[in-house]
Parts: sequence; C-alpha cells; structure tokens
Amino acid sequence: MAGRSHALLDRLATASGLVLRDRSRYFAGSLESASLADHLAATTVDPPILSGVGHHELPARTRVGDLDPACWVQRWIDPTAPTLIVHHGNNERPFELGRTAKNELAKALLRADPPEANVILLRAAYHAGTTRQYLAAVGSLDRFAAMLAASAVTAEAVITAARQGGSPHVVMTGFSLGGWVVNLHRAYLGTADRYLPICAGAALDELFVSSAYRRLASKRARQDPERLRDVLNFEEAFGDASAPVTALLARYDQYVELATQRAAYRPEDVRVIDKGHLTTALDVPALRDHVLPHLTWPSGTDPDGATASA
Repeated sequence: MAGRSHALLDRLATASGLVLRDRSRYFAGSLESASLADHLAATTVDPPILSGVGHHELPARTRVGDLDPACWVQRWIDPTAPTLIVHHGNNERPFELGRTAKNELAKALLRADPPEANVILLRAAYHAGTTRQYLAAVGSLDRFAAMLAASAVTAEAVITAARQGGSPHVVMTGFSLGGWVVNLHRAYLGTADRYLPICAGAALDELFVSSAYRRLASKRARQDPERLRDVLNFEEAFGDASAPVTALLARYDQYVELATQRAAYRPEDVRVIDKGHLTTALDVPALRDHVLPHLTWPSGTDPDGATASA
C-alpha cells in the first residue's frame, strides 16, 4: 500500500466523525481544566492484589470526582514473572479479545503465542459504557485530562502491586491513547523498566491543534489552541525523564504526525514504519516485534531497546 493510501485511511476515519454535531465533539462543553501535572498530583488509586487471572475495578479519586478505571489480569504465570501492562486505544473495549473486538494491540499480543509474562490490560475511565457516554465525558477538557491522569496512576498502582509480588521486570505499552498514557507515566512517575509507546508522543495538544484529528475537536477548542497547549503538552517533563523508552511511530500517520512527535525522543529511541495510524493498529507483526523482545533479557538485565531510526 502506498503512503498516500495509508494517509487517506486516517483522513477518511476523521471525516466520518464530521457527522457529529459540534456539541458532541471534544471539549465542546468546557475548556476549563487543571494541567496534566496537577491532575496527576490530585489522583489516587489503591493497588490491587495480584494473585492470578481476574478482573479488578480500581476506583480513582480525582479532581473531577470518582472515576472508573480497571485492570484485567488476562495472563498469569507467577508473581516473579515479568509483567506486561497494556493500555488500549481511544474508545476501544479493552477487555474484549474476540475477532471483531476493537482492541487491536491486546489482540495482537495475546490471541496467538502469548508472551511469557503476566499480562495486565488496563481500562481507562469512561470506557466501560457506550460511545455516547464517552463523547459526553470528553466534552470537558478537565474530564479528559482527569481520564489520562487516572490511567497513569492506575498503571502506577498495578506496578506497585507487581513489585510487591516480586516481579523483576515491568514493561508498559499502549497504542494511541494508550501510548499517550505510557508516555505520561514515564514523564511524571517513571517506575516501569521500559516504556513502549505506539503512535504517541508528548505533544498531545498537537493532536487537536494541527493534525487531521483536529476535525473532531469542537469549534471553541480549535479557536483556543494555547489553552490546549497549556493543559495537554508535557514535552518538557518527558524530556527530563530518564526511564528507557522505545517508540514505534508511523511515517504516514495523520494524527500522531511523525515530524511533530518524534522530537520528544532521542533518535535512537524511535522506530519508524511505513504505515498510517490505522494501518499500524492492524499490523500484528509490527506490534508484536515492538513489544515482545523486551520481555526477556539475559542474566536478569534489561535488553538493549534502542533501535536506530528509519
């Protein structure tokens, strides 16, 4: 598939969202919000007890009230095995793994030849209900930021539980929305051993300001880009972080634009494939190749995750 075709698929997907009334788009209701850093500082989640396969509701106490993130221990080996934490994409159903389920990264990693690791799937707030309910929630920039912070703090709670159980090696990965959460955790918490974001950077503001995805932002949001930058950009904190990261970006991605988002990473920490946003999500070999090598390592040391940029 030519690069133009990858890009066209992304643009067609956002065009379908144009049928939404403006009041149903991102941040149509309110642009008032605390910063991501402030949301993180105000959010708490109690660690789960990890002892086997199972579902854990993990209520988050946040600036906007109680939210409903959760985790599912989908694969369990033993407490001392490596731990893989997987965060889903936007408006996906993270605990569904059927053939038609919209949960591409988890399906790629788990449906055939799953990794020799404890695999824990996260569910962001507002993702247990309907699309209509989700759209209502993200009509507020404050609730959107709280959702991101709650996912990052939920990941921290799971990492704490995994460490307490004896897991020697914790890896975080996520696609799109999940990739932003992975990077947000690295920027402000940084307790995982390796971060593997896919189609995400640290300039989340640009998704709604300059990319093709801006079509899904409300008119009032598009008219106030500085407000979005003040709340959603975390490039400085990400640049100050030291935890190992290896990103997978797509050359023809029309949402997480390569030229904009790769600047957050060192050149050696980025892999680039000739795909778009949507076609990366469906590229099972690329997703598996990006994640699975980082779950095993010689003599108890972390693998060399740096991969030269394309």
